[in-house]
Amino acid sequence: MSWRTENQFDEESIRILEIAEHFLVTYFDHSKSTATELVTNYFHRFNIPEVEQFISHELSWSMAKRIHFTMALHGDHGSQDIWEVENGLRDTPREALEYLRENYWRIYWPE
Repeated sequence: MSWRTENQFDEESIRILEIAEHFLVTYFDHSKSTATELVTNYFHRFNIPEVEQFISHELSWSMAKRIHFTMALHGDHGSQDIWEVENGLRDTPREALEYLRENYWRIYWPE
């Protein structure tokens, strides 16, 4: 099972999470299957009220960081900000912004 089959996310949330998986592979060196497993396990572990609003608020880069930190590194949520600063991850990489622009913003928020 995966997060895609276990949840009934709307189309926009699915796209955000697909891009988060891409970022887990591209920026955090996970395999595609591991990225899917991390996202799946994240939603198994955390019961998030109004989950689709949470996903659309966080967007793909923040979701990828959060999932990598909590699920792969077993980090404590309270120390994620410190980890991000120490690892230069506060700002979304330029290439990631472009990928998000091409694969999310142009589809859901066309100019």
